[in-house]
Amino acid sequence: MKIALRVITILILVSALKGTKFGQSSISLITGQIVDETEKQLPAATVSLVDINNKEIFKIYTDVTGRFSISRSLKGDYRLVARYTGYKEYRSEIFTLADKNFGIIKMTPVSQTLGEIVITGTKDVITMEGMPSFTMYQKALMLKALVHSRC
Repeated sequence: MKIALRVITILILVSALKGTKFGQSSISLITGQIVDETEKQLPAATVSLVDINNKEIFKIYTDVTGRFSISRSLKGDYRLVARYTGYKEYRSEIFTLADKNFGIIKMTPVSQTLGEIVITGTKDVITMEGMPSFTMYQKALMLKALVHSRC
């Protein structure tokens, strides 16, 4: 009788778990690593999962080695977006959410060309009656010499 009860219990559990992983819904694991062109790891890069309407569904930051791991129980089509200051945004092709390893994602630096930069300045001149004009730098040197001569 005990054996029959155990067999029935096991059959009920197996049928309840059929089609799922230990009674849980299907979870997808998305992994990868963000690096620059020289394969330098980019820690704290932003990695987002966006839907086909570009709505952000989930956001995570890479670890100190530039690696990321996203575990989600979602269905549908998505795109992976990676961002890092000073680099062009990475956007994957649209994919159906399932276990996916993006491997190494190389980010390209943003090149910014600046136009001509002109720096202008003027010297501050201190004038005293009956004395020649001195720049602030010259006056500082004279004061320094005066202080050292009195020590």
